[in-house]
Amino acid sequence: MCTKHWICIIVLKLINILTNPLYAQIDTIFWFAAPAITTANNNSFRTPISFNISSYNLDAIVTISQPSGNMITRVVSVLANSTLIVDLSNEIDEIECSGADMALNKGIKISSTVPISVYYENSSIGSPELFVLKGRNSLGFDFWISSQNKLDNSNLFSPSFSSFNIVAINDFTIINITPSTDIIGHLANSTFSITLHKGQCYVCLLYTSPSPRDRTRSRMPS
Repeated sequence: MCTKHWICIIVLKLINILTNPLYAQIDTIFWFAAPAITTANNNSFRTPISFNISSYNLDAIVTISQPSGNMITRVVSVLANSTLIVDLSNEIDEIECSGADMALNKGIKISSTVPISVYYENSSIGSPELFVLKGRNSLGFDFWISSQNKLDNSNLFSPSFSSFNIVAINDFTIINITPSTDIIGHLANSTFSITLHKGQCYVCLLYTSPSPRDRTRSRMPS
């Protein structure tokens, strides 16, 4: 897919599993759109959520903001060679990108006075997930989203699904998307375009079907 401006992609894992620790990228600017891990209404499957910020040999002043949304801006200090956990659970409805096929004002920007590493964690008892923020390595003009194709989307007591989030870091960002399977609002192999402004995000979400015959395989281009 092609973009008029830089965008950032966040891929949501297909099933609810405990993830192994991952090494974050070091940078001073990060963009992120927090995935909706599950459609369950029970908050024990949605929270707690947090950003975990690690510094290196210098103290860091870190700003967590939502350029297009209503999340409270946070400015925190992280001492050198330490990690700070910033809990966001009380604003989960402002942060999680629930819904699909629409522009959402939920993109998050994290900026720091010195290089840091950041990861986003959902440490709920039912749907734990961890996402490493990649800084400038997550920005680009062309992306292929790969995923597993062995397991179906889940519609159990803690429904999970295959999706990916797109974040725009400039106004009037035009994005062309060609899904390889049906997603909410769009058919497989049919290219469509969306326009996002700075801090807006867009969710591509596979259908969750109750019938074994009609279940959508969790399959994206690979």
